[in-house]
Amino acid sequence: MDKADIERTKKIMEDLAFGRNPFTGGKLPDDTILNDVNLARSFFFVSKILDDLLTNEEKVARSNAPQIPFHITEEQRSKALSDENISISRFVSNIRNSINDKSMQIPSANQILNWLTDKGLMYKKTNADTGRYQRLPTNEGQFIGIGTEEREYNGRKYLGCFYSRNAQIFILDNMDSILGNNTDA
Repeated sequence: MDKADIERTKKIMEDLAFGRNPFTGGKLPDDTILNDVNLARSFFFVSKILDDLLTNEEKVARSNAPQIPFHITEEQRSKALSDENISISRFVSNIRNSINDKSMQIPSANQILNWLTDKGLMYKKTNADTGRYQRLPTNEGQFIGIGTEEREYNGRKYLGCFYSRNAQIFILDNMDSILGNNTDA
């Protein structure tokens, strides 16, 4: 199993979780089983596991190498940024792919989400049906471009977060703070 296969599978899981056909990018029909809220949660869960696998794989590969601080060139930055609204996992994958330096310190999706929450741009809300929490943008988070997309299947509604280009730029601009390289935000 190579990194490209894992990243491709992760992207497919994210597309399915957001109700998109992973091969055409079009919206899946509302009545397809693939839009079931439980399957969507499972797709998000698998995507997170694959993201963790990629992160851990890189940690193991870099464990003996000295880590260099995060740095991104303008060319790498333009490759990492998407004009589309994307998930945080896909954004981290874009960063990883654009830099492609295993010795560089690159945050996980969870590190970014924790930082956004600590800065008051997101908050945790417990789902009454499942007892699990999800992170949603605060008004300040919405202002920088973090949004939600409501979905419904069999009468159940759920939200998924997305990150606009402006939110992606905000995250890149604050990468030192996210990684704990300084305390400024």
